[in-house]
Amino acid sequence: MDPKHLVVIGDSRRMAEVPDDSVQLIVTSPPYFDVKDYGQENIGSLDDFSEYLEEMQLVFKECHRVLENGRYICVNICDIISHKYKYPIPAHYVLLLQRAGFEYREDIIWRKPSGVGANGAGGAAKRFGVFIQHPYHLFSSVFQEENQPSQDRGALFVSHLLPLAGSQLCSSRSAL
Repeated sequence: MDPKHLVVIGDSRRMAEVPDDSVQLIVTSPPYFDVKDYGQENIGSLDDFSEYLEEMQLVFKECHRVLENGRYICVNICDIISHKYKYPIPAHYVLLLQRAGFEYREDIIWRKPSGVGANGAGGAAKRFGVFIQHPYHLFSSVFQEENQPSQDRGALFVSHLLPLAGSQLCSSRSAL
């Protein structure tokens, strides 16, 4: 089998260059809502949360279209605080990804005891001013294309994806 690699620079809401069912794995860190300057045309620069979610829904529908049957998408995201409001992005993304046709599989929590930025957020979400006895966490939610073959659903995930995760990742069941 000759691997074919395609690099496309563009908007993930419209991936016409990528054929249906042609991608084996998607790992993404989508733009954070309203906390970084991504430029005018970027989803993360929107200041209306509902509009942000609508645009992310388009991204996840395109991801579902290009992902091979039974394969995985891993989405790195965390809660966001913007203008003194906290937005539970991971909870919203679960619904968006399910609506796009994915099945929720697992949360992997990335414990970030070091490497956070000067504001303590590592360039991502800030925390409210409460005392928290654990380091910052970044969720990596794992979803599977729902029309998977009838093989053991977790076998591919456990044998291929988790070994790539490294020591800073852990299952949500053992993290807390």
